[in-house]
Amino acid sequence: MEIVYSILSVCLNGALKTHVMFRCNLNSKQLHFYIESLLAKGLLEKDREPPSAKVEYRTTTKGRKYLETYSALLQMLSEDQRLESATYAASAE
Repeated sequence: MEIVYSILSVCLNGALKTHVMFRCNLNSKQLHFYIESLLAKGLLEKDREPPSAKVEYRTTTKGRKYLETYSALLQMLSEDQRLESATYAASAE
């Protein structure tokens, strides 16, 4: 889920495959797997403007929703962790 979040974040404004690979610290085989999976799920889309042969990958609306949901989940979990830490510290005293 973290890798998907990372890829979608990099592709928010469009990114070339090599940029995604380096920014997300993935090898080409891993990147291919994730890109194909995200394209199939509708979280990413390919964008190619002729006459250029370069393909950019962009996060779709569905992908942006994933980013929002994942961020909200992380925030909830970090709040729960702080609450648990505070409770544990108070009970240890």
